[in-house]
Amino acid sequence: VLIYVIALAPYLAKLLVAEKFQDAYIYAMIGAFIEFFRVITNLVYLVSQSEVKTKSTIMPYLIGFMMMVIGLYSIDVSRSPWIVPVILALSYLTTLSIMFYNMKKLLSIRFEFLNPAIASLLTLPLLVMHLLSITPTLFNSFLFSLLGGFYLLLIQYPFLKTKIKKMSAV
Repeated sequence: VLIYVIALAPYLAKLLVAEKFQDAYIYAMIGAFIEFFRVITNLVYLVSQSEVKTKSTIMPYLIGFMMMVIGLYSIDVSRSPWIVPVILALSYLTTLSIMFYNMKKLLSIRFEFLNPAIASLLTLPLLVMHLLSITPTLFNSFLFSLLGGFYLLLIQYPFLKTKIKKMSAV
């Protein structure tokens, strides 16, 4: 979904926002990274809940928050407004990194990198739509969003089907 949003951001903006805001699709692209880091952080956070040691999660969130506050107060938003979501994304990435490090001390965390890596590689053709720079008319936006969505479903289905089979076998 991350690559889908990044690749189709100009077309999604054409469908979802008013004409005067359509150039703001870059914020949706960076926002996709922010949301990705936030979701993964919440998944890693579950380790502390399972081990009933949530005190170890205070520091990662505090450091990420401080990084965000210092970063936002140290820039001139009027000159470079795009830097705001970049600072937010970096603070979420920092929170995720520290959280992962702390949770790894509590419990061995193992990620399956193969399936997400294969799924990410299979979604790379979606970036072709972004690189072609086809003007996001209403028709093109609808068509690309629909085709991209079907393609995303098509490549995700085998991974989800395998995962469901593994989970039901346990």
